[in-house]
Order: sequence, then C-alpha cells, then structure tokens
Amino acid sequence: MRFVLRAEADSVSELFKLRLESAQKYDDSERSLGDVLDVKASVALVAVTFLAGVSAQLITMQGLSPLWSKIQLPIQIVALLLLSVTGALIITELWPSDYLALPTPKDDADWIERLSVAGKSATEVLDTVSKRKLSSAIEGVEHNKKINDRKSSLLHWVFKLLAGALTLVLADLLFVATSLLWPLLISLARV
Repeated sequence: MRFVLRAEADSVSELFKLRLESAQKYDDSERSLGDVLDVKASVALVAVTFLAGVSAQLITMQGLSPLWSKIQLPIQIVALLLLSVTGALIITELWPSDYLALPTPKDDADWIERLSVAGKSATEVLDTVSKRKLSSAIEGVEHNKKINDRKSSLLHWVFKLLAGALTLVLADLLFVATSLLWPLLISLARV
C-alpha cells in the first residue's frame, strides 16, 4: 500500500513539474512574441514615415498636371489620412505594456523564509511554494497572452491600412512618371 501511495505522489509531482515547465515555456514564448510584434511595428513605423514623405513631395508637385486638383490631390489626402491612422495604431501597439513575470529567486527565497518562520513544515512549505509557482505562471501566461492578442490585432490593422496607403502613393507615382515620360515617348516615336 505504501508503494502505491508513493508512486501516486511521484506521478502527481511529475505532473505538477510538467505543468509548471509548460506554463513557464509558454510564458517565455509570449514575452518573446511581444518583442517580435514590437519589431514589426517599428518596421511599419519606418514605412509610414517614408510614405508620408513621398506623399508630401507629391503634394508639392501639384502644378504638374491638370488632373492634379481633381484626382491626385484627393488621393494624397486619403493616403495621408490612412498613414495618420496607421501611425496612431503603431504608437498604441508600441506603448509600454506591463507583462507579468515570475517572482525573482530572491523574492522566492524571502517568501519561503517567511513561510518557514511561520512554523510550517518542510512539506507544507514545498506544497505552498509549488502551488504558488504554478498559479503565478498560469496567471502570467493568460495576462501576457491578452497583451499580445491586442498587439497582434493592432498590427493586423496597421498592415491593412499601410497597404492601402502604399497602393495610393504608388498609383500616384506611376501616374506622375507616366505623365512626365509620355512627351518623351511621343518624341522618340516620331524620330
């Protein structure tokens, strides 16, 4: 009978260790994902800055075409509006978040010391510490996942809006290039 109880205790201990390791690994991956999402947002911010500069240059070229005020200017205004919203979403994504982390080894040691001084047996202290570690790890995973889900959703919209602005700016650049090259192509065709 003692052997069975010992085997059950060992399997419960192994199961606990497995759950704790799994939660800690998942938590590590969530925090790493947060870093990756921030890097992507930073790259998108560079693209927004570049496209806003190109759009501003296109607006300053307003006298090149009679279609400017009817088509090109509104296109650039829409592109700049999309870029402005995109920039705001990027700043929201990059805003510092409070990721939860497990207690430091010193915090753990201090807490264990307080439990021991309170008169708990070594088994009770180990059981209490184990339960706290697991619940803290699970709570951290859930909290950090919510942060990353929000960041991911914001980035999803960032890239959709960025694609729209990029399409408008590139279409306008193509129109400007065509209108500038068209007289040259006509003169070459006459030769």
